[in-house]
Amino acid sequence: MYIFFHVYSFTFRAYQLWNGASPMYEENPAADVIKSDEIIKGLLIADLAIIAFALGSYIAQKIYFTNISRPIGKTNINKTIILLVCLVCLPPGIFVLLQAKTGMTTAFFSQSNYYQVLALWPISCLYILVFTYGWRWWTNISVFLYLSLVALQGYHRTMLILPIIFFTVVYLLKNRRRWLGLGTILPLLFVFIIFGRLKYIGRAFQNQDYSEMWLQFSESFKPSVASDEQSSEQFLDQYCGFISMTDTAQKVGYGSNYAAILLLPIPRDIWPDKPGQADHIAEVSTPTRQYDREGRIITYIGEAYYNFRYLGVFFIAAFFGYFLTSWCLRSVIGPFKRIEVVAYILFFTTLIQFYRDGASSIVIFGIAHQIPFIAVFFLHKAMGSTLKSTDEPPVKALREFGLK
Repeated sequence: MYIFFHVYSFTFRAYQLWNGASPMYEENPAADVIKSDEIIKGLLIADLAIIAFALGSYIAQKIYFTNISRPIGKTNINKTIILLVCLVCLPPGIFVLLQAKTGMTTAFFSQSNYYQVLALWPISCLYILVFTYGWRWWTNISVFLYLSLVALQGYHRTMLILPIIFFTVVYLLKNRRRWLGLGTILPLLFVFIIFGRLKYIGRAFQNQDYSEMWLQFSESFKPSVASDEQSSEQFLDQYCGFISMTDTAQKVGYGSNYAAILLLPIPRDIWPDKPGQADHIAEVSTPTRQYDREGRIITYIGEAYYNFRYLGVFFIAAFFGYFLTSWCLRSVIGPFKRIEVVAYILFFTTLIQFYRDGASSIVIFGIAHQIPFIAVFFLHKAMGSTLKSTDEPPVKALREFGLK
């Protein structure tokens, strides 16, 4: 996942710029264009991050392999708990989701983040049900209907891509495979090709403009020069611009935006002036680079640089490399039907958002959007020794994965 993020966000875009692509803001005379020296510095910092991440991952793997002869304690899946939680969470979740898609919500409820989170309960329940029961006719229909609904909504494309990541990882782990087969790669490639124009396809569908919908779909398969609005390959430009603005403004956050994450549960109606998740972006934005208004992407690396400069980039990247590798090996190696396995897969699904948007995405996508699973997890743990399972040492499972 991290290699994909690095290559897609940095390497591929750097190749585009080297091949003559226009840097961000070049076509906007009122803005300060991203310069080559800013790109070079940003790339060097991104390279420092991937080296640190790889180092942390390597250390975690070495430590894990020194303990592979020990039995592992995990928690069995209890279908009764899962069904009860889904029976409670699915009705209100489906109701709010359909209300949101039909525009029938009142202004009071539509402005409440707590209410909007209810619309994500159905997919959280589907995650658990597919993991537990597999691909049955009723899970197939439910997943197809949900993905069709979110694919054509015209916004929030992550609501489509995150479930696809989850179901792909479940398929690989359940079948003990390292790579996808051709029958899985082709549909994913199709989604990847149309993903850039999916929101425009969705908007045309919502407006019942089917000719425009078909035009946007057809354009997905044609090579084109990415515009400032449409290019997700400009992550590099946006991130490099933020690094430069941070230096110019001489701002060092010392973890202030990480602390603001702790205040997320407090409604703004109660505390109107509570610190926001993008205050650090507003602090360094300028009239010629209005990142705070434009919603630019700074990546977790830019966030780390803002808080602690080069040391922050190195140690935060190394920490996540160690933490994620250690958690992965301890969770997914061994029997599949364990609550720890689905917990890791759900967290893994949020990583692309974390790498792109920073630490707050872990709380938003990994916790707030997964309330049904959080309930399932804690109910399993509350059962104590009833659901405890002492699994065999992971040597055999490692051979199944081809890691030992």
